[in-house]
Amino acid sequence: MTLHKHKPISAEEMNHVSPNHTICETLRGIYHKTDNPEIKMDIRIATSMAKAMTNKLESYKRNSSKGFWDENEKYPFDKKPIDVLFLTYDDNCNTGYRFWMCAKYLGLNAVMFKGKPHPFGYPMQAPIHPSLANKPVSASPTMVPAGGIESLIHSAKVVHLIASFYPIAAINWKGSFVVAQHGGTVYRQYPDECNDIFNQIGAQHTIIQCPDLLGLGAKNESWIYYPVDTVKLQPDFSRKNPEKLVIGHFPSNAEVKGTSTIERVLSELMSRYPGKFEYIGSREQVSWSHNLDRMRKCDIYIEGCNASQGDKVYGEWANAGLEASALGCAVITHCLSKDKYEAEFGKLGPIIANDETELAQAVSSLLEMDDITPIKKRCREWAENNHSIPVTANRLWDKVYKNFF
Repeated sequence: MTLHKHKPISAEEMNHVSPNHTICETLRGIYHKTDNPEIKMDIRIATSMAKAMTNKLESYKRNSSKGFWDENEKYPFDKKPIDVLFLTYDDNCNTGYRFWMCAKYLGLNAVMFKGKPHPFGYPMQAPIHPSLANKPVSASPTMVPAGGIESLIHSAKVVHLIASFYPIAAINWKGSFVVAQHGGTVYRQYPDECNDIFNQIGAQHTIIQCPDLLGLGAKNESWIYYPVDTVKLQPDFSRKNPEKLVIGHFPSNAEVKGTSTIERVLSELMSRYPGKFEYIGSREQVSWSHNLDRMRKCDIYIEGCNASQGDKVYGEWANAGLEASALGCAVITHCLSKDKYEAEFGKLGPIIANDETELAQAVSSLLEMDDITPIKKRCREWAENNHSIPVTANRLWDKVYKNFF
């Protein structure tokens, strides 16, 4: 490859460069001019580095200028280009934060605010915006008066609304690209109401996290699972107890996860396989970090075994199964959409058990193996190859964001 030398840009020429044209915009322009995937990845990394420098400079400004994020004469938000603005009230399972990480990985200038701290005490969470920190008027879907976030919304290229959240203040959404994201109980129980609301505010795209929520009437659906940080969550494939396998189950909601069924099956297997395993399950609600420590003590982690939630179809793996897989556990979970998943994403890593009989068979098969390390490694590889931050970020770009930038 021949390198072409160019004369340095003079001060006079630099004066003609738009002061609003950022390094990232320049990199983005190069990105769209090449089809080379390696160059595209280098550009994304360079963009992330540029954003990191910007964030560092902004942190200095925040420390010295009161109210930087709200009203600041020198740096008002309506004069700061925001690529993606993430908004939510309750960031369930810290999902929005991880999508925010994905946007930053892509080199986008992404900002996120939410309305309340997470009860699981994640060490890294999105900041709380005062105007969102009000009690929701309704749980279906979450509605919060917009208050002082109108200027943020109007200054963002894309407004990404997490967890079926929407602000009810009289906001003119014209000119804003709106992405709605659904991933749990609210949309599962109230899909028609959610769709009506997001159609009214002109949402152009919908991210669906779980396969049971597909096809419920949302506009322009893209199936994108929540990512897992496989850099932070490192695997350990060793035996936790040289004498017996350790099985764990720590539900965030025992009824939703089918805990009674799981405990009943394991109790029966205790007598069938005496001395073969120990169960360290607990229904106690603990912090996210503490829960990871509990999972690290397990050879086998059972996430859930429940096909319904109320009168709605449920039965899909979730964050705990993904995190346990990333930590190197052999994971057993429910999934009613295995064929659909594998057609879209490739082979599913965890062992699937959707009822008592299948769960008993799944646990028995692991107990009868001489070594379950290959299953542990398969689960870790699945988490890393299918649902890591980089993989999810690229899917987010290809399915959604590239339509807006």
